[in-house]
Amino acid sequence: MIKIPNLWTPRGEVDRPTYFLTGLALMAVKYALDCTVARYGFHRAWPIANYISFGTVFHVEGAPAGNISFYITMLALALPFIWIGTAMTMRRLRDCGLPLALALFFMMRPLNWLLIALLTFLPSRSEASQIPDTAPVKTLPPKRPRFLGVPIPGNYAARVTFAMVITLIISLGLTWLCVNYFGDYSWAVFVGLPLLIGFLPAWINSYDDPETGPAIWLSLLAIVLYGLCLLGFAFDGDTCLIMTAPLGLGLAALGGGLGVSAGRSRYWTMRRPPLLCAAFLAVPLLLLSDQVAPQVPPLLSVRSAVVVNALPQKVWQEVVSFPKLPPPTEMMFRAGIAYPIDATISGKGPGAVRHCNFSTGTFVEPVQVWDAPHRLQFTVADQPAPMRELSPYEIHPRHLNGYLRCERGEFLLIPLSGGRTELVGTTWYRNYFWPQAYWQLWTGKIIHTIHMRVLNHIKVLAESAPVNKT
Repeated sequence: MIKIPNLWTPRGEVDRPTYFLTGLALMAVKYALDCTVARYGFHRAWPIANYISFGTVFHVEGAPAGNISFYITMLALALPFIWIGTAMTMRRLRDCGLPLALALFFMMRPLNWLLIALLTFLPSRSEASQIPDTAPVKTLPPKRPRFLGVPIPGNYAARVTFAMVITLIISLGLTWLCVNYFGDYSWAVFVGLPLLIGFLPAWINSYDDPETGPAIWLSLLAIVLYGLCLLGFAFDGDTCLIMTAPLGLGLAALGGGLGVSAGRSRYWTMRRPPLLCAAFLAVPLLLLSDQVAPQVPPLLSVRSAVVVNALPQKVWQEVVSFPKLPPPTEMMFRAGIAYPIDATISGKGPGAVRHCNFSTGTFVEPVQVWDAPHRLQFTVADQPAPMRELSPYEIHPRHLNGYLRCERGEFLLIPLSGGRTELVGTTWYRNYFWPQAYWQLWTGKIIHTIHMRVLNHIKVLAESAPVNKT
């Protein structure tokens, strides 16, 4: 019998039918409410695709005031439903005997859809205790558990080797599919794969063997071996693997914890094989979701500034073009990240073309705003690779072409007292790596370091220049 639950409290438990039907009803109510407010309050359409789009629906940078009011209103309407969904998910997790921390995934698209699907099919703990056994477990004939039709070895060393080989074969195959066929560098690659790589060896090692010791270390070993295979098979280089390591290791450890729990649970053994499919379908589902509803990254900006002990007129001369910079000392540049070398310009005023030469090629920057000596703004018509991968081979990974796109840049010169100038450099860009929050930490730091290399060079030139250039 379906009971009407208390929707606001995270305490207690809810069973599968209640969780599914309550969620379905709330989804219908929310869609009707959102459509009504969007159509009659703001005269805008609100397609149902907004609920499966994994882009930034509420990104408001540069949006007109009316759009900001619309987004804030829609977000306010969503907050009660977010709380109810999180509370119901916590109660369903408790009913299944799973860690409550998994409720965090309810607020992370597209992982929330995978979590909802999993909780809809997982049985309650009370259901598990009622499953009749045809015979006592001890009287069952001995049968070696199998994985993909292959018997899992009983010897510990052989089992670990088996787990690693299976994990690497599956993960490398999915990597090739995601990257080389779909060109995907989003949730499937950076979230789904590490979780699966962590899950598989821990689950295989714990499968049908409750006496096996903690196996999470196998998950960390698997993700390290996976990284070495990517390097050895020329999938990727050192620098990108180092940047991905914190995210990959953390997710692999989480997957390992789930794998140990699954391996020791009767509902993840041969009694309930369909439930195991959820783990193996995670990556394909994430990949499919990104192809059906492509993610549109927001326009991000990085702003850096220095104070120059020179008048704006003198600083301007060094901004428009500057001579060769000294060799870089920053570790990230020595590790392969592209760094600026010099800048030249053809023409003067709007329509002039600036060329900023980097270690990997040249940025072609048509000037849009020439307000000497206050503001120079340009778009980016062409750009080189953002880095040169460190690898035993000569490699050109797909992510070096167009996945980090600079769209425009600006130098702003602000006069200060005492004949000084605040020189501000800003870059606007889009980052096509997901999850955005993680990769923005890296891209923001890299672009800021590039800014400071240029700004400090201009500062030195302007402060030491004895005369103006012609």
